[in-house]
Amino acid sequence: MVENADPILALKTTFLRQQVRVLSQPLRPSERWKKGSDLPEEEVGIAVKRANDIVRRHNNSVYDGIAIRNLATQIDRLYWKSTNPEDPLYDEDVDAVSRQGDDFTRDDNIAKLSSMVEGEEGVSEDLQLQIQSLQELQLRRAELQKKLSSYRHLQSLMEPFKDPQNSIQPNLVTRDGPLADELAKSKALGIRVAGRLTGLEELDGRGDDEDDDLMMEEDEKLAAVLGSS
Repeated sequence: MVENADPILALKTTFLRQQVRVLSQPLRPSERWKKGSDLPEEEVGIAVKRANDIVRRHNNSVYDGIAIRNLATQIDRLYWKSTNPEDPLYDEDVDAVSRQGDDFTRDDNIAKLSSMVEGEEGVSEDLQLQIQSLQELQLRRAELQKKLSSYRHLQSLMEPFKDPQNSIQPNLVTRDGPLADELAKSKALGIRVAGRLTGLEELDGRGDDEDDDLMMEEDEKLAAVLGSS
């Protein structure tokens, strides 16, 4: 525990616990008040007992061991900052301390509570149950966030199907469709190229002039096909 490692912090913690014990002392009507009061003593006793029960429950839930140690740590850090604010070691592990007003829907703040409770004595059962509930909700939220990410990915994959006429139809091979025209042009180009290769093979043994004429003729045909595509 921190109190054993830091004697100054231990003194602050001891002082706070003493003050809590003072606040936890049961209420007792003074003898002077009893003599001057017209209220039945039995009814006064019942009211005082109920008030003491409320105070005791409040002190047990608010001033438990975790809260006292946390407050002592913050007082200690504020003290050292006021005496030497330039100390580079002052802010070490400052994020490990929970503060009033922390947002306990955040994972890092839930982790602070969990680490503070581990191995700590004097932690109220109510606080332990609340921290356990927070941890369970944290795990549940992580599972739901994972599912949400998966669903969003699926939604992005299905996005093109919202407007199939413009996103899917142009990519299908249909009669008179854009892809059908391109396939027809590619087929014609393949036939022309194959014919040219065949013609080149037939040129073997002919004269150079005939070769040049045939080459020019085939080049013009190929250029015409490519230009039309």
